[in-house]
Amino acid sequence: MRHFTAQGRRLFSMGMAAIALLILAQPSIAQDIPRPPEMPREQLRTTGKVLGIRGPLLQFETAEGEKWVVQIQARPQDVEYIGNAEAGFLKPGMLVRFTAKVNKRGDATEPVDQLTLFTLREGWPVGVVSAADLGGGEGPDLFESKEEAPAPKPAPKTVETPTYQVSGQIVKISRLGEMTISAGSANVKAKLDPEAKVSVDMADFSYVMPGDEVAVEGWYYPGRKGQGIATRVSVTAKEPLVDPKKKTRKPPMTEEPAGQKEEAAEGAKPAEEKAGDAKPAEAKTEEAKPAASE
Repeated sequence: MRHFTAQGRRLFSMGMAAIALLILAQPSIAQDIPRPPEMPREQLRTTGKVLGIRGPLLQFETAEGEKWVVQIQARPQDVEYIGNAEAGFLKPGMLVRFTAKVNKRGDATEPVDQLTLFTLREGWPVGVVSAADLGGGEGPDLFESKEEAPAPKPAPKTVETPTYQVSGQIVKISRLGEMTISAGSANVKAKLDPEAKVSVDMADFSYVMPGDEVAVEGWYYPGRKGQGIATRVSVTAKEPLVDPKKKTRKPPMTEEPAGQKEEAAEGAKPAEEKAGDAKPAEAKTEEAKPAASE
């Protein structure tokens, strides 16, 4: 019985060793299996006019009349939507960037006449950065009460309000253009100039419209020209973005068409003639009055 048990143990150990060898041999077997060759690709680099966009699918037409449908598979830094917007287009929740002189209370000392509407991506952080050192860090003495060394006996010189680059989200904006910006750990209040120049630099195609100019880079399979993959897309808006509330129907026509005016004028002539005929009759009655008095 002991001899049988030892033999069984040896067989069991040999079986486990064989299984281990098979497991270890699997990667090498998998590496020996030939992979199918990748299909060749043709490079796509062209420009055109946007015909439509839905989700990741972009349809456009080149200057030569070729129509393309591409699937956008690009990183945020490789997607851009460039254009302009009216000041009334800005709404709470949007991200803006501008440069202004900001005091310690977080108030911009002058109206903002230029700003950029953007989206978060590489190279576009949120925060308040000194214009003198855009490489990092907040401006000196911004929203902080630091202990200062005793001033010398001579009268201190007036310190000019420093200039900062403010990048953050619009928390609220009034009809008069008074904005509150949440820029990281700081809140900045600024007045927006009604005639402010608003630039758009976004990695978002939510506002793309037919007719916008587009530049596409990517690839497509041979024999499938017209369908491809876009790895870099740049859209330039044809028209500025405006407040949706301004997009109303044309006002009703206050003047009648020319044809109706002429018809109305012709119809009024008989009435004028009748009025002219009535004048002599009135004169006769006036002449008859003296006779009656006699």
